[in-house]
Order: sequence, then C-alpha cells, then structure tokens
Amino acid sequence: MKGKDTFYNGMLGSMYNVIFIGIPPRKGKCNIDPPQGIATVTQFAITSNDWVEKEGIAEYTFFYSFDDGKTFIPFETVNSRVPTINVTFEAVFKTINVQLKCTAKNIKGFSASAFSSFILMKRSSSNAVTELSKFDISKVVNEMQTVSKQSKLVQMA
Repeated sequence: MKGKDTFYNGMLGSMYNVIFIGIPPRKGKCNIDPPQGIATVTQFAITSNDWVEKEGIAEYTFFYSFDDGKTFIPFETVNSRVPTINVTFEAVFKTINVQLKCTAKNIKGFSASAFSSFILMKRSSSNAVTELSKFDISKVVNEMQTVSKQSKLVQMA
C-alpha cells in the first residue's frame, strides 16, 4: 500500500493477519487420587491425562473451586510440562465438594479443559460455634482477676 503524496510523502505500509489452523487437544481426563480426603492431612495427586493431540502437549495447568465451579483458582506449579501435581489443602471450616479443572495446551496454543470433583473434609469434627456457645466467660473474668491480684502481690514483695 502506498499513501497519497500530499499526506504521507510516499511512505509505504503493509498489513497482515496470522491465522493458526489447528484443533485443541481432545478427550482428556482430570483425575484425583484419593477421591476424598482430609484438609491439611491428605496429599492428593491430580493428573491430567489421556489427551489426544498429535503435535504434543506443551503445557498443563490445574485449578480448583470451592464454590461449585463459579470461580477457579490456579495451583502454583514448578513445571507446567508435567501432567501431575501433588497437593495438600489448607484447613476448611466444613466438608465441601471441590471442583477441579485440568487444562492442556498444545504447541500451537490451542487448549481444552477436563473437569472432576472430590470431597474435602475438615480436619476436626468439633464445631467452633457450638464450642464457643458453651464457653463460660465469667470463669475467664475470675481467672483474670486472680492473676491480676497475684501480680500485684509479687510486685509488692
């Protein structure tokens, strides 16, 4: 393309679009072992496998959701070329159904996802709300007064 001499003084320009032709990986699976476990205790192995892709998988990414798949949070991985990660979850306040998303990206940049879910249980069977409702605050006040009196006696001595 050449611009009009009155505006562009003979400058030349060109434009092009790059179109990648290909298809994303297909038929992959997102597996977790074991299918249920206890937060802070169980180490889970999450695997993204069985993808059909003739050019090869360039990258795997893994995500989890505690809100039925509305929001997925990525796991941090050291090597995105490895199809398996090992994870131990932080403490949770109740037993929940965790959604997983495993994504595979091929060399051309096309990606696809597979989903799975598992049960994550809280570590303790105690219920903090119930336990706090049984708590007798008057005993704490009495104990604080006793400690205060003992502290004053020690200072006087």
